[in-house]
Amino acid sequence: MATSNTSNDAKATPAADAKINAESATIQMQLDAVQKDVAELTRALTEYGKAQGAHFSGAARAKAEQLRGEAEAGLSYADAQARQAYATAEDRVRENPAASVAIASGVGFLIGMLMARR
Repeated sequence: MATSNTSNDAKATPAADAKINAESATIQMQLDAVQKDVAELTRALTEYGKAQGAHFSGAARAKAEQLRGEAEAGLSYADAQARQAYATAEDRVRENPAASVAIASGVGFLIGMLMARR
């Protein structure tokens, strides 16, 4: 009986080896497919990241341009207000030079007093 089991084991070994080889080939094909899928996913994520980066970069540039325009408009408005205030003050001084000199002298005296206390 021992010889018969040995001969059966010998006959089963080539069949078992063939099955193992077939399963190994199947597993290798599945691993190759997974590897290709991972490579494709990596490529897709890279492209998506680049697209998102370009989108956010463009949005940031647009916002910076908008803020710059608003700042320039505010500066222009402040400049116009300052020029108008200067022109108004100049007109008041021309209309009433004596009062302007008296007011300027009084303001200068007060500033001098405040600075002397320190």
